[in-house]
Amino acid sequence: MRVTRLESWEFARGGEERPEWQPAEVPGHVHLDLLRLGCIPDPFWGENEREVAWVDRVTWEYRTKFEWAPDAEFPHRALLFEGLDTVCRVLLNGEEIGTFDNMFVSHEAEVSRRLREGRNCLHLQFSPAEQVGKSRREEYFRRNGVVPTVANFDARSFVRKAQYMFGWDWGPKLISCGIWKPVSLVEYAQRVRDVRVAQRHASGQVVLDVHSTLEGGGSARHQIFGPAGDLVEEIEGDGEITISNPVLWWTHDLGHPALYRLVSTCGGHTLSQNIGLRTVELRREPDAYGESFEFVLNGEPIWARGANWIPDHAFPSAIRPHGFAASSKKPRLWA
Repeated sequence: MRVTRLESWEFARGGEERPEWQPAEVPGHVHLDLLRLGCIPDPFWGENEREVAWVDRVTWEYRTKFEWAPDAEFPHRALLFEGLDTVCRVLLNGEEIGTFDNMFVSHEAEVSRRLREGRNCLHLQFSPAEQVGKSRREEYFRRNGVVPTVANFDARSFVRKAQYMFGWDWGPKLISCGIWKPVSLVEYAQRVRDVRVAQRHASGQVVLDVHSTLEGGGSARHQIFGPAGDLVEEIEGDGEITISNPVLWWTHDLGHPALYRLVSTCGGHTLSQNIGLRTVELRREPDAYGESFEFVLNGEPIWARGANWIPDHAFPSAIRPHGFAASSKKPRLWA
């Protein structure tokens, strides 16, 4: 497999007869590009949030150019968009290859027959998320007979985008748009697309049912490593992996959050994921007050303390990885 990250991006206001293309940072958001270039004031200062509101009412476009040459070793090619915010039309060499409108998941476009040897141009067009949400809201209300005055059912509810960006009591209304995670050209002969694992717990052992989705044919080899890094078992092809005397996953106050690692390989491509061996159930039983509502971990009732963690930044592309520690068992992470 060969993965090439696409760099050297530009952005411009959409709908212009002669767009003025400016350097863009990807991953990023349009507000951050405009601020870096001195086109808008700092949106976090004073009442500048209102001064930059126009940014969210227009379309924005991003583009990059890259060189490509075919390699018979990698006959399959796809463009991987790890994060697009949000309503986006994608064109390759002037041809539409996809439309996407979900900020929370990655997207792929198959381009094996669409790449050109030599220079290629990738062009992304972002529509104003709030306008799209309003249009969808009006259509939904009309189709379902909902009165327009219904409360707490705003345009934000109709776009798969971080809701806090539409404004909250603790944060400004900076809806924005942009390529908030990397974009890459992925070339391969075979690869592991996905691996799903189900757990079956019995006395003294856990059985993992492993099922993989592959592209390019072949079969996957699955290896499970213990919390200490030791190889526990491996199988060729999908099937069952039995773990005897398993080390269970516990919340920090009841034990150790032990993790096993499943490594799946096909045709030189490897996909790795961590797995906590545990059972979780919501116990609902009659009691003196009506019915219980209790979470049970590995057979042990737990007291589920919660906490709310708001995002580190109004623009998620500006957030850098760091550790997260809390005394709660169920942190609520804003999105």
